[in-house]
Amino acid sequence: PKVNGGGIAALQAAAIEVEVGEGAAQAIEINRGFLSRIRRLRPWVTLKTATSADGFIAHEDGTSKWITGEAARENGHHLRSRNDAILTGSGTYLYDAPQLTVRIAGLEDTSPSRHVLDRRGRVQSSEFRVRTEETLNELIHNMAREGVNYLMVEAGAALSKSFLEAGLIDELYWYRAPKELGNGIAAFHGAWDKMAGHPPITHQQPLADDTLTVYRFTNPPSLIGD
Repeated sequence: PKVNGGGIAALQAAAIEVEVGEGAAQAIEINRGFLSRIRRLRPWVTLKTATSADGFIAHEDGTSKWITGEAARENGHHLRSRNDAILTGSGTYLYDAPQLTVRIAGLEDTSPSRHVLDRRGRVQSSEFRVRTEETLNELIHNMAREGVNYLMVEAGAALSKSFLEAGLIDELYWYRAPKELGNGIAAFHGAWDKMAGHPPITHQQPLADDTLTVYRFTNPPSLIGD
């Protein structure tokens, strides 16, 4: 809103020839978070999960110490570095005590701001911002108002399921290890398997023994409209 064509007008007023539309698709792609915040009043939301080959994030007792290997974990740290904020749930915060920082030499300063959703007053933290919004829509709208363009959700099955079922995920990064657990806590509490259709895969790559698959729910050009 602060620009809205003003830059083009200023260039043209200075007798500079302006061509509009060149590289539009690339520009939308690299600015999708900003466009999402301006157009939808919500950040571009990336959900990250790591599971065994049979889709479990942890054993039944909740233990899940590093299902994936070092290469996948490093890739996850790079993903964190590309986000403005990271969100987890109170259960994950209390049970796992995650740091949710970027621990790659030279990139430590790119760690996103850390947030924990806690509607029951269970969390006291000086490092995480405790969020108490009643709905996820309210939460992400407030974060957009705070200037967050890119939000990463790195949480347990319950909160991940809530975001997925609310249709608030733009992109899903799914790290899969080759080993099987046989049983345990299913990713998104099984909500993925109940979806009518899965979004397209936009990227897939091996990470040592693990595999990263990226699904995209939102097509960035749709943020602009016709």
